[in-house]
Amino acid sequence: MKHVFIWKIDGFKSLLEQGKGSTNTSFEMLGICWCLAVYPMDRMSGATDSEKHMSLQLRARRLHPSYMLETKVKFFIHDQRHGKHIEREVSHTYLTTSERSKVPCMIPLKTLKNPSLGFLLNDSIAVGVELIEIKKVPCNGVERVCFIQKNKSSGSYSWYIEDFSQLSRPFALSKPFMIGGYTWRIRLDPEGKYSNKNYISLYLELEHKSVSQLPPSSGVMVETVLSIKRQSQGVLGNDPHGTQTVDPFQEKLIVVRCNFTPSFTSWGISEFLRLEDFKAPSNGYLIKGTCTIEASVCVLGSEKDRSS
Repeated sequence: MKHVFIWKIDGFKSLLEQGKGSTNTSFEMLGICWCLAVYPMDRMSGATDSEKHMSLQLRARRLHPSYMLETKVKFFIHDQRHGKHIEREVSHTYLTTSERSKVPCMIPLKTLKNPSLGFLLNDSIAVGVELIEIKKVPCNGVERVCFIQKNKSSGSYSWYIEDFSQLSRPFALSKPFMIGGYTWRIRLDPEGKYSNKNYISLYLELEHKSVSQLPPSSGVMVETVLSIKRQSQGVLGNDPHGTQTVDPFQEKLIVVRCNFTPSFTSWGISEFLRLEDFKAPSNGYLIKGTCTIEASVCVLGSEKDRSS
């Protein structure tokens, strides 16, 4: 048995006059509530021309986080005169966070409105979808919701290291500092991590005493900029007189946007900067054994898990 839904729209030219946007209709089939949408003035993504197309979209509504839908569906536009329909088969996994399966640019409007073809007949079109395969797959019922705050807390901390060679191994920690109501430290692995001794590793760590402050069931979303400052004493190239100096505003940095939880209290990068480049005097990172590492921290909001 086939499971097909056909939608005939009379007065389609009036729909085109509405311009951008979609027209939607809902139906129930196989115990699921669906929504079929027509985009009559769509544009092909990445195309250099501005030719308009008609697209279709199928949405699965009111899904529960305890399962996902693995589907195979066929979209079609009826040729009402010759029976030469346009069809496109797609596979899509529906989740509560991914309810829409769109088929962009099914047919150019120029083709759709061609009077010698039968797609637009007596100012009406017929579109539809066939549900070929529908499979409910349990997915443990966990949904994570991120709440981004309007008023964000931010700040920065500079860690001045007087003698890089005397740092503890395999890692060293800065003094604790507080930003956004949480206590943090910068972690530096002078000889890298995971047995890669050719790189410096940098991380932002949440202090253990702040873990209990994390929102229940999940954690806090943070944007971090980790950087090693360049010092103005650094000499560029092979200038023997040292008259050319490194721009003090240049630096090596990375941006990390991540969620700190009781299980993941440290985020950063293991291959932050090659140790050879860091120690080269001409680069200005390490001057007479000193360097400055900075962490800019912005608390974006919280995340919370919801289980079924």
